[in-house]
Amino acid sequence: MAAYNDQHVDAVELEAAFATMAPNLRAAVLDKPDSARNFATDLLTRRVLAERARADKLDADPVLAARARQAADMVLLDAWLTRIADAAADPAAVAALAREEYRAYPERFRRGDEVHARHILLPSCACVDDKGRAQAEAVLARLKAGEDFAALAAEFSIDKSNAEKGGDLGFFGRGRMVKEFEDAAFALKEPGELSDLVETRFGYHIIRLEARRDEGQRTFDEVRESLEASIAARLKNKARNDYVLALHAEEGFTIDEAALAAALEKLRSIEAPAN
Repeated sequence: MAAYNDQHVDAVELEAAFATMAPNLRAAVLDKPDSARNFATDLLTRRVLAERARADKLDADPVLAARARQAADMVLLDAWLTRIADAAADPAAVAALAREEYRAYPERFRRGDEVHARHILLPSCACVDDKGRAQAEAVLARLKAGEDFAALAAEFSIDKSNAEKGGDLGFFGRGRMVKEFEDAAFALKEPGELSDLVETRFGYHIIRLEARRDEGQRTFDEVRESLEASIAARLKNKARNDYVLALHAEEGFTIDEAALAAALEKLRSIEAPAN
């Protein structure tokens, strides 16, 4: 896949490095050929330079050798503890605990008033020029004339996080949006009702109410996914912590205090500023 003389990087090594990447970087590698080539080039460069270091006997340095072992240890211990954690979060047990928690603590699952709204965000005068408000008013006029809100959101909204969804923001409660936007959204009464232009620091918004939901109890189905995820995370963290604490309590797990003190004294002498 990638080679330099007798050094090469294969698909397994690509997969191993890919697993450590942030999601946005993974997407770039998968979707952009140049990013994928750069990724493979970086891995091969790492391999070539590491082999040159070995050829020059740098791996014989005891501190560097210990650092290499520690890096390998971290990969393996994480895999081991992940196995322990996953075994503790059996899906059937998690589902049962979620229902039990929902019944035992109903007050945790109440909601305040919520609205379901769509919006179109247009640049204000401060963002571009003095034609900003005129453009927003023109879009609002087209909406009032009956044009499709979702289509105009896809065409004009600068909020790209939801423009392709017709500007749909879903349900949200108070405290989630900037005050000017929140006040305007909660002032709408009937589904389909449009706001006037609402100016915030982001630009001009046109808001359409889709639905209202009064204060009340969230159903189990509404909270099940997030509740199960929270319970699974708690079980996994507990399993990892309990396993490590149990290891520390085993008779064979000891610390040589004298040797530790001597090692720390050596580190102090290394860290001490030169006179």
